Amino acid sequence: MGWQSNWYIGIRHDDIYWTPCPLFHLGAAGGMIGTLLSGASMSIAPQFSVSGFWPEMERSGATVVMLLSSTLNYIADEPDTEVSRRCYGKIRTIHGVPFSGHLQARWKERFGVKNAGAVGYGMTEACSITLADLEQPSPPGSSGRRHEDFDVEI
Repeated sequence: MGWQSNWYIGIRHDDIYWTPCPLFHLGAAGGMIGTLLSGASMSIAPQFSVSGFWPEMERSGATVVMLLSSTLNYIADEPDTEVSRRCYGKIRTIHGVPFSGHLQARWKERFGVKNAGAVGYGMTEACSITLADLEQPSPPGSSGRRHEDFDVEI
């Protein structure tokens, strides 16, 4: 799970990985194991807050962020603030599912994020990131391509 998270998210030893996901979720559990394997640091928020997102980014120094679906839109729809402007370009990578191409472009342009996450599908209970779209474009609306460690049957 940790190696897959590092492959999928690209966690490096100098990163600070931040998420509001609960520890039973792949976004936190995989990130935690990935940070341990890479020597990175992790900050887990006790809950998600739209108004508290940018202050939390500034406080934690997060460089990699894992969010869930609609939270990506909520933050992108908020007006700029002093703290969001100070954080411009500080987040290197942000992931979340689903994360449309339009929304990825918006995060890159508006917040200076270098890597706005790929689509994917994983299962916390299977400790897996089964599908991801890292190197090859996938059909619009899909969850990506099969990871080489898995067989997928529908």
